Amino acid sequence: MNADYVKLLVVTLILFFKLSSVIAVENSVQNSRFAYTTNLQHGTISIYKIRQDGRLRFQEVISIGRAPRYIATTETNAYVVDIWKHTISVFSIDQQNGRLIQRGSSLSAGLSPEAVVIDPSGQFVYVANGDTNDISVYRVINAQGDIQSVGRYAAGAYPTGIAVDPCLRFAFVPNYSNDTVSIFKINTQSGELENVGFVEGGENPAAAIVEPSGRFLYVGDGLGNTLSAYRIDPNSGWLTLIARIPNPEYPYSIAVDYEGEFLYTANYGTDDVSVFRINQQTGVPSHVETIHAGLGTFSVMLDAQGKYLYAANVRDSLMNVYSIDEYDGTLMSVDVMEAAPAASAVAVTKPVFRSPDLVCPN
Repeated sequence: MNADYVKLLVVTLILFFKLSSVIAVENSVQNSRFAYTTNLQHGTISIYKIRQDGRLRFQEVISIGRAPRYIATTETNAYVVDIWKHTISVFSIDQQNGRLIQRGSSLSAGLSPEAVVIDPSGQFVYVANGDTNDISVYRVINAQGDIQSVGRYAAGAYPTGIAVDPCLRFAFVPNYSNDTVSIFKINTQSGELENVGFVEGGENPAAAIVEPSGRFLYVGDGLGNTLSAYRIDPNSGWLTLIARIPNPEYPYSIAVDYEGEFLYTANYGTDDVSVFRINQQTGVPSHVETIHAGLGTFSVMLDAQGKYLYAANVRDSLMNVYSIDEYDGTLMSVDVMEAAPAASAVAVTKPVFRSPDLVCPN
C-alpha cells in the first residue's frame, strides 16, 4: 500500500466522520421540532412548529384545565401543572403536529404548583407546590411517560422552582417567601427526598438551575434583583455562596447553555433578557449584555442544540426568538410573534439531557 493511497484513505475517513457529525447534528435539531407556551389566564397551551431557522410557526391553541402554570417536555411527553386545579397532567406528543394528547386523568399535586421539572435521567418528575410549602415527587413508570406518586416533602415558604443535580444526587429549591434555598438528597432508586437543610438566599429567590457539570447552582433573586451563584459540595450537596451579581429587575427564569458557558435570565421587571458568561474555574457569572424582550419577560428556554433562545412575555403575550452567538453567547433578535394571553412558560421538545463530559461519582 503506497503512501499516496494511505493519505487518500485517511482524508476520506476524516470527511466521512465530519459528514456523520453534521448528519447527527441535523438529526438532533429535529428533536426541537415543537415549542409550547402555557397561557395562564387563558386556560390554554399554544403549540408551535420550530423551523430550521429557529422561527416558530403557530400550529394551534388547545384548552387545558383552568390555569396551566408550567410545562416540562421530553421528545415524546409533556407534563403540565395547573396552579388553580392543583394538579399535574401527562400528555403524549403527536410527532406529526405536536398536539398534546392527555394520558389518563390528572393527578393531585400540592396547592398552587408553580413549577414542574423532569430529572436529567428521565426517571422522576418534581413539582414545587407554593401554598403547601412542599415538593411532590413522581416516578416515571413506563416508556409512555405515565407517572406514579412517590410522596411529598417539606420545603421552605412558597417554593417556586426545583433544580436537580445532573448526577441525580441533590435537588435545590428556592423558597420565595422566606429567602432561603432548600437542599435535598435524592434517593436514586426511589426518587424520595431527604431534606438536609437550607442556606440563606437573596431576596425572594424565584428560580434555580444547576449547570451541566453539577458544580454550581444559580438562583434568580426576584425582588433582590440579583443572581446568586453557589458552589455545590459534591459529597453533601451543601451550598456555599460564591457571588451575588447585580441583575435587572425580577429575574424569574434562568437557562444555561449545554456547555455551561453562558447563562440567561428572564427579567420580569425590566422586560428583557440578560446574558452572562460563566467562569469555568470559579463559577462566577459576568454580565455580557441585556437585550429587550416583551412586557413582563417571564420564561426563557433554549432549543435542543443551544442555537436559539425563546422568551415568553406574560404581560403583552409576545414570544421572542433569538439566535445565540456560539462564541460570546450574545443574542440577536430573529422574530417576535403573538402568543395567547398571559404566556407564562415556554418549553421545547428535546431529549433528556446530560453532558457527555459529565462524570458522576459511584
